Amino acid sequence: MSDAPLPSLQVALSAAEQRGYHAVIVGEHALRIVGRFGDPTLGALELMVGADAPLGIQADGTEGHRSGLCLWTGPDLYAVTLGEGGRWEHFHVEQGLGVLRDSWRGGARGRYRVPHGPLVQPIPDAIALAESWGFATPETHQPQVHRPVPTRSAAPKAPRAAAPATPRSTTARATPKPKPAAASRPAEPVPRICPTCYMALPATGRCDFCA
Repeated sequence: MSDAPLPSLQVALSAAEQRGYHAVIVGEHALRIVGRFGDPTLGALELMVGADAPLGIQADGTEGHRSGLCLWTGPDLYAVTLGEGGRWEHFHVEQGLGVLRDSWRGGARGRYRVPHGPLVQPIPDAIALAESWGFATPETHQPQVHRPVPTRSAAPKAPRAAAPATPRSTTARATPKPKPAAASRPAEPVPRICPTCYMALPATGRCDFCA
């Protein structure tokens, strides 16, 4: 590689320095910048507007450890959001990067996207291009979802039905009748005594011993 950077790389390097980014040339077509970015992939694209292809920029954020990589071959751009929750996109833009940048800001960049399946799926052409330009192999991974292990819990016991209360009788208890008093026996008659022999007289009143 010559001492002086190529025109496309020089345009991006000057734009990075004007914005206060730390910039390092890592290859003939490759530039790495470090700074504060809301979206590092868009931050890299911003520096590429006005530059001719081929050109690649990797933007590493100082906050949140977020990184993005843009590879511009004209009219194709590969944009990779690196790290956890990464995204792989391929755009075809005949009008230039300024049009894609404006549509990106407005949330309509999908109109220029070339389908490659799910956006979390790596694009082999982007990997090969990044490595050939001197970048480290771009890597992404999806966050692991920790699912709680289901535990068997004992089935809740059905509440025991309360026994129905025995209704109290409103009828007053009958007062027990007093038992009738036993019939008194008639008093036995006092026997008459014979005045002579002092023996009991019979019913006739005549003493059998004295007659």
